[in-house]
Amino acid sequence: MLEKLQKYLPQKVRAWIYRVILSVQPLVVYYGLLQESEAGLWSMILGTVLGVGLAAANTSTKDPEES
Repeated sequence: MLEKLQKYLPQKVRAWIYRVILSVQPLVVYYGLLQESEAGLWSMILGTVLGVGLAAANTSTKDPEES
């Protein structure tokens, strides 16, 4: 799963998504598509999913003694 995240969402794409989420959130609220609390929640969920995926993909699960 994590390999797929890196394959389909390379670092440049994830960085772009973070910027777009933060930029679009006020517009979504302004036009009434979401309430402010809902928009904040979705931003946090997307940030968490992308952030945890990135952290998990770049964290070794091997025992240091096995290296």
